[in-house]
Amino acid sequence: RQQRGGPARPGPAERRQGRQGLLVRLGGRQRRPGRRGQRRHQLAKSEDAPPQEAGDPGVFETEQATQQWLAAVPDDPQRFLRMRIAAENARRIQAGEAVPPGGAAMVIRLRVLLFALLLAGPGIAPLQAQDKPPVPETAEVEAIVDPDVASLRVTLEPAGPVHPQQMILLHVTGLYTIPITLERLGVPDFEGFRAVRLGKDDWYEAAMDDGRAARGFTRKYAIYAQRSGPLTIGSFVHHLTTVDASGRRRPVTLSSPPVTVEVAPAPVGDGVWWLAARNLEITDAWSTEPESLPVGTTVRRTVTVRAEGVTADQLPPMPKVRADKLIVVAGSPKPETTVRFTVRPDTTSEQHRQRMLRPAPGSGVSDHDGPDAVVTWHWDLRPISGVPVPLPPVVIPWFDTASGRMRTAVLPGRTVAFADTGSTLEDLERDLGITEAAVGAAGSDWELRAPRRRSFWPPSSAPHGTG
Repeated sequence: RQQRGGPARPGPAERRQGRQGLLVRLGGRQRRPGRRGQRRHQLAKSEDAPPQEAGDPGVFETEQATQQWLAAVPDDPQRFLRMRIAAENARRIQAGEAVPPGGAAMVIRLRVLLFALLLAGPGIAPLQAQDKPPVPETAEVEAIVDPDVASLRVTLEPAGPVHPQQMILLHVTGLYTIPITLERLGVPDFEGFRAVRLGKDDWYEAAMDDGRAARGFTRKYAIYAQRSGPLTIGSFVHHLTTVDASGRRRPVTLSSPPVTVEVAPAPVGDGVWWLAARNLEITDAWSTEPESLPVGTTVRRTVTVRAEGVTADQLPPMPKVRADKLIVVAGSPKPETTVRFTVRPDTTSEQHRQRMLRPAPGSGVSDHDGPDAVVTWHWDLRPISGVPVPLPPVVIPWFDTASGRMRTAVLPGRTVAFADTGSTLEDLERDLGITEAAVGAAGSDWELRAPRRRSFWPPSSAPHGTG
């Protein structure tokens, strides 16, 4: 077993011991962990980390905001796949690994042009400096508008402290005494907020503080703070194109000052779904009276929750209905959000018609500003016995933004049972005096008095073993 010019080969016992040692090393922590091992290691580190305090409002607000964001993401696998393919194609084009759309024809034209230049030879004179196109002058810088001729400001409603997920109406209002040919409003990124635009921009006749005639501009948003603490809304920048005294157009800008919002923590404990709304209603409907169902009938319960000043993803999740001796099949929730906005009282019918000529989907004129949400839950219920099954009430705690205090919406519980169709088997046995004790006492006598099975075979021809 001695190799030529090398060490001795290991014997069978040494090879077996080496394999055992390898198994021991692989079963320990010395091997390089894969993806699953890394994930388990991360989970173990997170479990070993000191737990966060249960009363920390930041953790609770972040978790609920994440759940609401996930609920708002549309479940559309086909759209996700198309976007994923488009993103991958754009990445390859940017990295030079793929040809852009229409690029193949462009490459062919460039090759033909290059071949023609090679055939032409050195007879083509190079482009001289005087033949180059003139360099355009520097673009005109946007000037800042004089506050005496225009103003832009932001107002919040309510102006005082608010809670996370509570609707804040944001009004961007501008007054202009200068002629405007083009305009574009630059919006900040709303860091720490969710924003929903309400209706279209409104231009109207107005007046400055000193009585001068002006053009008014208004845009409205419904914003929702995602965490507690001071949050700052950046400046809105109105990019305008005006006409000066000489008839020339020149760009100008007008900015609003930043606004800081004080957000107080939600006055609820951990594990409670926080909902701040202007109003909330909960109703239910039954396909059949649940207390008197025909035998073998399935009843459907439909619960509808309506709230003002919130979006559908802010509504609480669908409660779970579980009860003994009751088959429960829950349907999928059907959430819906409608954006409401008001119009000025002095708006003419023609202006109103033009504004509503092409309304945005899911929006409409109302007597209040802000989104309204509605969600529908339904369950199919069927008892499996004649025993009545009570259902617990549906309880939704919510914060009333109008009164500034907590409220509770309660839907009373109901009982699901079959209709009374007469005496049951238990009632009949009780009326006849048949009880478990009597049946147990008469069991042995019944076995003694039971007739013996008689054979119909003649004695001579009976099979073996029969009598």
